[in-house]
Amino acid sequence: MKLQHYLKQFDRLAIALSGGADSACLLREAAAALGPNRVLAVTVQTECTPQRRLRMAKRIAALADVEHVIMQAEVLSDKSILENGPRRAYFYQRTLLHAVLDEAWIRGCEQTADGMHADEAGRMEREAGEELHIISPFIACGMGAWQVAALRKGMAEDAAQGGGCLADRIPAGTPLTLDALTRIDEAEEALLRLGYPAARVRLDTDAALVYAPEGEYSSLAARWNDAEAELQKAGFDTVRLLAPV
Repeated sequence: MKLQHYLKQFDRLAIALSGGADSACLLREAAAALGPNRVLAVTVQTECTPQRRLRMAKRIAALADVEHVIMQAEVLSDKSILENGPRRAYFYQRTLLHAVLDEAWIRGCEQTADGMHADEAGRMEREAGEELHIISPFIACGMGAWQVAALRKGMAEDAAQGGGCLADRIPAGTPLTLDALTRIDEAEEALLRLGYPAARVRLDTDAALVYAPEGEYSSLAARWNDAEAELQKAGFDTVRLLAPV
């Protein structure tokens, strides 16, 4: 089924806009299919939301000229998320989608959609969406990662560097803390300012492990003294740059 044909069946559609590339792409396509006045973008900001994700969500919604609601949710009060166990991603996604659904209902949207694609159909995040009857237009149209990537052509490149959930940077089983999440976010913001948008910081006890793809690694290694100083300002005394796998 063609994506535009699928989207046109809805009178008013809410999009769970995370600030990542796929939900940004879906929002653009929905606005084109239905018209901006029939699409609502809802972003849920939590302690685990990278600053760049929120910036990207605002930018994409503005470019699509759709109404954009930013909601606040405190997820660290939820033990199932705080403990960072093997099902943390499921509980986190369910909390976010519940908030999006509530806002969509208040604003008269008949359906809520996310940007999951066919290659993600088995993920815990998708499980949460299915339980809450969130639709995934890319999955419904049989679109996998490469098809969505092709559809994203012409979009701002930084949409692909959204950063995901900050909790993913903390080892499973290590309880989440606001301090650790904040330090990781500030460290990644510092790397972004230095010109390394794809670099990621992961927590190892109190040390920061920095991962960078091959396209950024050589340059970052050459400027490591500058990067190390910036990450230490973010609160990490020990910082290590890991070679790309």
